[in-house]
Amino acid sequence: SITQLSADIFPEGVFIKHLQISQSNLKELHDDCFYILKPELESIGLVSGKLKEIPQKAFTGLIKLIALELESNEITDLPSYSFYGLHLIKLNLKANQIQKISEYAFAGLEDCLAELDMGDNKLASFPITSLRRLKRLKILRLAWNEINSIPNDGYSRLDSLLFLDLSSNNFESLAEDCFQTTPS
Repeated sequence: SITQLSADIFPEGVFIKHLQISQSNLKELHDDCFYILKPELESIGLVSGKLKEIPQKAFTGLIKLIALELESNEITDLPSYSFYGLHLIKLNLKANQIQKISEYAFAGLEDCLAELDMGDNKLASFPITSLRRLKRLKILRLAWNEINSIPNDGYSRLDSLLFLDLSSNNFESLAEDCFQTTPS
């Protein structure tokens, strides 16, 4: 039962495109644990583990990484620049304990992120300020949270959004203009 990934976990000469570690006790990623895999790694799945935060430094320099799954961990918040330097197209943060998302949590993903799953977390409000810069976001899943309203700040828009799942939240009523942010 692995609890951490250290810098020497992968031997020299190993080429991995897709890495999946599931059902583990993984709590920590050392800053350079993926260093050997940098040239080839396209997707990482660290699912059903014990990560409490986004291991930003461990992902540094993974220029080919386009898919990141951190589903079913213990992450509680997304600080600014959580994924900066990555070129993710798909990001899965489903089934964590996320309550707080910084306005700049997705900074650096503005021109690439197309699919975001944040279902089954602890979000109390629709995170429009964190999402409004994601120009290519097409699929957004926010089901099974605690969202009770969709704010309309008058200028934030999710112009490219094609699919939005808000099922099983705490809505009591919705304002007439609440979907102005999603013209599609």
